[in-house]
Amino acid sequence: MKNDNNKIIPKKERISCTDQRKSAEQHTKVEEQIISLMLKHPETIREMIDEGVRTESFDPTYQPLVGAIYQEFVSSGHQRKLTRETYKQLLLGLGVKGDLQLDLSVWEKCYISHNVDVNELGQLMRQLRESYCARQISCCLGDFSKDIKQKGYEKAARKLNHSIHQAMTLLDHSPVTQDEDIRVGEYKTAFLDWLKTPSTSIIRSNFKEIDDRMPGGFAPGTLTILVAPPGNHKTNLMTNITRNVSRAGHEVWFYNLEDSGNHIIARIVSRETGMPIHRIMGKQLSPQELGQIEKVWPSDMRLLSPYAAITTRQIEHDLQRADVKPNVVIVDYQNCLAPLTQRAQRNDLEIGETLKELRRLGRRYGFAVITAAQLGRDAIKRCRKESNASPDTADILGSQQYGADADCIFALKWDEEDRHKLKVWTIKARYGSRAPFEMYVNAETCLIADNEAALLTEGAGTDDIW
Repeated sequence: MKNDNNKIIPKKERISCTDQRKSAEQHTKVEEQIISLMLKHPETIREMIDEGVRTESFDPTYQPLVGAIYQEFVSSGHQRKLTRETYKQLLLGLGVKGDLQLDLSVWEKCYISHNVDVNELGQLMRQLRESYCARQISCCLGDFSKDIKQKGYEKAARKLNHSIHQAMTLLDHSPVTQDEDIRVGEYKTAFLDWLKTPSTSIIRSNFKEIDDRMPGGFAPGTLTILVAPPGNHKTNLMTNITRNVSRAGHEVWFYNLEDSGNHIIARIVSRETGMPIHRIMGKQLSPQELGQIEKVWPSDMRLLSPYAAITTRQIEHDLQRADVKPNVVIVDYQNCLAPLTQRAQRNDLEIGETLKELRRLGRRYGFAVITAAQLGRDAIKRCRKESNASPDTADILGSQQYGADADCIFALKWDEEDRHKLKVWTIKARYGSRAPFEMYVNAETCLIADNEAALLTEGAGTDDIW
């Protein structure tokens, strides 16, 4: 037997390739049979939800269809199956055009090609878990081989261990959805009790201008986005908010997806001590200064710095395993999250799905989300040329979904003439003022404040290192 390069394939390798092909065909058949049951028997969807079978347990080819089945079932009060026409309209609503017929052909194949006994669902779900394990382990081992050459065995092995652990946690049993069902006529007492709750329970940033635009504070399920060109203090503002919120007694998780963990902690330590960040990172500290750092150590926050790109599903499994759930989750930053579903040349759809998942997790587990995004090049040029130029949602790089899904969006721009000044535009505020405002920054100590008098100005603004 010969391959495309006319090389003889050894018998052992030939058998291996045949086995792999048969295995892949079997996994595909199992997934199509499960989807066939879901399309024809709504009670199987309920069972899938109860068993915690998630969309990403399926091959990426089938994930959009499975996600749509779940969505239609839940939105209809656990009644409706997903019809071909409903799926078509849903795809059109998401902006899918070029791949529309391909997606619909997957629906047709699953619905028409298989006639499965509903009693086989349990066995099929067990086979689905095996299929997921095989696919994930294969990917992890493939990445491991590449990482050995680039990073060496130790780092590659650490990453492999982390990747396998993250992949396997998705097999944990947990509900796919959680409904909120309120009979409004009977809810009056609970709502009045909520109104009477002291406003001190509201989670605030401790920056007056930001809090004025968020009268409800960082409430569960809300999404706040900081937008700026590179190097305009998005991360610094998030670390400042982290310290203010955690000092007020709230649990904060900081997902550090871009910097090293030491760099994030160095920013916070610099802010707390007034020591220049470049001296901390350069380890140019006296024994007295090291003692000062010990005194202000930020022990009241959780910093998570994954080895590899993660999805919102990994965040959910961190939440499921945690004894103490967060009040605020900060993701630095959104584009570093891997999408749940890879969509060819449709980064905007991937971003939209990720934002919606972050909001869903916030509502389910009771936390607010703060993340960041980049301004597009045209907006950056316009802001540089026109001092009064005001960015809007169309200027956010990647997707219009930022404007649709966020509760508040703040655009930041470091003033090139006054390096202590940070201009802030309120692109979106769901309930508060949208007027622009100013904040003040000490670049050397990573401190951001409401007014210039609050800054530790000695030596500030000289090193543009972000």
